[in-house]
Parts: sequence; C-alpha cells; structure tokens
Amino acid sequence: MANIECEFRYVRDKDDNKELLYECFFDNQKIPFGNFVFERQHLEGMTDKDVTSVEFTNCDFDAFPKHFQKLFPKVTHLCIRNSNLGNISRKHITLWRKMIYISIENCKLKHLKGNLFRDLVDLEYISFAYNEIEDIDPDIFKGLLFLNFVDLRRNKNFNLCFDEDDDDKDACTMDKLTREIFSLHQRKQIQLQENKIKELEQKLQFQENFKELLEQQGRNLMAEMEKKNLEQNEKIKTLEEQIQLQVLKISKLEKDNWRLTKQLDVIMAEPTLKDFTIQIEDRIFNVHKTLFASQSPVIAEMLKNNPDVQELKLKDLKVPIFEVIYEFIIHGKLPGIEADHLENYAAANRLKIDELSKISEKYLLDKINENNTLEILVLSNKFKNDALEQKSFKIIQSKFFPERKLNNELAKQPEKLKKLIEAKMILEKEFREP
Repeated sequence: MANIECEFRYVRDKDDNKELLYECFFDNQKIPFGNFVFERQHLEGMTDKDVTSVEFTNCDFDAFPKHFQKLFPKVTHLCIRNSNLGNISRKHITLWRKMIYISIENCKLKHLKGNLFRDLVDLEYISFAYNEIEDIDPDIFKGLLFLNFVDLRRNKNFNLCFDEDDDDKDACTMDKLTREIFSLHQRKQIQLQENKIKELEQKLQFQENFKELLEQQGRNLMAEMEKKNLEQNEKIKTLEEQIQLQVLKISKLEKDNWRLTKQLDVIMAEPTLKDFTIQIEDRIFNVHKTLFASQSPVIAEMLKNNPDVQELKLKDLKVPIFEVIYEFIIHGKLPGIEADHLENYAAANRLKIDELSKISEKYLLDKINENNTLEILVLSNKFKNDALEQKSFKIIQSKFFPERKLNNELAKQPEKLKKLIEAKMILEKEFREP
C-alpha cells in the first residue's frame, strides 16, 4: 500500500496574493483501474476533507481515479505532470465544483471534449501544455466567466497560450484562441468526413471488385462446366458406340452359340455317338465318355485306371440325383428350387463337379432353417465347408440354445451336438407334461 504525504504549500492567485493549500502529493505511483487504495499521512488535525490540492508527478495511470472526488471533496487545485494519462473526462472531475486551477502537462492527452468543464464554472487557470492534443471541441470554455489563463503550447495541433495579464499587442487573446480551436475543429471534422467518404468509397470499390470477381468466377465455372459437359458427352458417345459394338458382338456370339448348341444337341441325342454307359441302381445312362470325364475328376480318374472299360457303375447314387447331374453336364440345365439340394450337394462333392456344388451350396445357404440345420452341419463337416458350417451352427445356437453360449468346438462335432439337442428336447417335454 502506497504512503502519500500531505503538506501545506503556498500558491499565488491572479492578484498575486498568497493562498495556502493543503496538498496530497503522489510521486512515482502506479494508479490502477478501480479504487486506488493508499495510506495518507496527514498533518496533525487535518483530514481528507481538508485537502484542497492534489498533485501527481511521474505516475503510471491505468485510468484517472474518479473516487478521489469523494475522498477529497474540497479540492480546488489539480496538477498532473510527466505521466502517461491519456484521457480525462467530465465524470472524473464533476464533483469538484470549486475547482479554480487545473494543470495536466507533459502527458498523453489527444482530445478534449466540450463538456469537460461543464460543472467547474469557477475555473481561472487551465493548462494542457506538452500533450499530444489533436482536437478540442469548440464549446469547451463555454460558461467559464473567470478564466484568465489557458495554455495549449507544444501540442500536436496547438501552440497557443492565453494570458489575461499579457499586455503585448501580439499576445494571444481568448477570442483568437477560441477561433483557432473552432477552425481546427472544423478542419478536423471535415477531414473525418473525408476519411469516412474515402473509407466508404473504398468499401464500395471493394464490393464492386468482389462482385466482378464473383461474376468472373461464375463465368469461369460455367465455362468449365460446359467444357466438362462436352467431354462427358464425348465419353458418353464413345461409350454408346462401344456398347453398340459389344451388342453386335454379343448378338453374333448368341447366334453362333445357338448354332453350336443345336449341333451339340444333335450330337448328344445321337445314340451311335454315345461311347460309354453309366449304371445307377438299375438304370443305364448312355453318355459321352470325354464330356463326363472333363466335368468330373473322379470319373476321369476311374477311366484313367481302366481305359478300356465301357461301363461304369456308381454306387451310393440315386437315379433322381444322377438325372440332375446328367442334365447339368449334357445340357447345362440348373436344378430347380424344388430339387433335393442336400443330395445334389453331396453327389456333386463326391464327383467333384465344382460348378454344380457351388449352385447347390447357394441353395442350401438360402434355405437353411432349424429343421435341416443339423443335417447341413453334418454335410459341411464331411466336405469341410466353412460357410455352411458357420451358418448352421449359428442357427442351432439361436434356435435351440438361446440361453447359453455353445463352445465353438461343437460345430466340428455334429453327433455330439445332435445328442445335446435331443436331450434338451426330452427335458423340455418332461417339464411340460403334468
């Protein structure tokens, strides 16, 4: 907390008479925003209400402490020197109605407002020398009837001093000072208006430039879109030509394929051209050895081991199942949705007819349910089909054992899983019966 000394000092009034002031002197102090808290060292018998002069020298101002008006209500003299004060307004001094002397010198003031001294009608002495004042409102001295000294020397736009006691014929009069303030203020206002007009013109020019830029970007975008449309149309045209060419090729291939199919049907239907028989149960199928061998590696291996054999007996196959295989190999006919795809899949895998196996697998994946899932799981284990195994095991888990997680190893043990399902169903039946 700062310690501020208070003391008496004499000053001379306008009539050169001595006047005794009781002054608080602030030297090299930091003056913060808000209330400035400090310790006053008053002379004996004196209080804040006896202070008539406040002086700041070499102080660092965040703002002028307006609460000083209430601390020292009888101040008549205010002096601020060699400080960084950049602003003083009516609210800072309005309560000091008996103020006669104000001096703010060698500070950073730039502008003085017209209402600054509105409440200080007894002012006699004003000094703002050695500041940076650029503009003063013309009515700043209005109503100050006792004013006898005004010092505005060594400012940015002012270098005048009015002294009522100066008898020099070239001395600055109050009228001259007022006219100079008014003239400079008018020029300042005109300059401000010109600056505003210039700023507005710059904004308008910027808007025009921005508008032109947007329009140019729009034109560029349209040109780019037209260019891309042309390129796209060219690509579409080229693609259409390629498609048309492919359509012609496909049409030719279809015609060629139709002729080949007809020729192949004739060959397949001609009994004299069938050089081999396959017996399924008590049924004899006349087939082309080369064609069946090319579709089934198993049949090919049998014929390789017995090249002179004219008849082949395939056990563990039923006639309806082989009829599906026969139609698939001879005519490329796919089995219908009503076919026994479990048996078809098993037969196709035993004979290693891959295409038929894939077709049957797809049917099984689509039609798997809780009624056939265990049977499909057995089949998937036998032929090591992971897709069928995973889906069938998942259905078993959700349909038969929703309340517990089965060990994944059971997917490889369909017989054990079958026993678990049977046991569960027996238990459920016993619990249901009264």
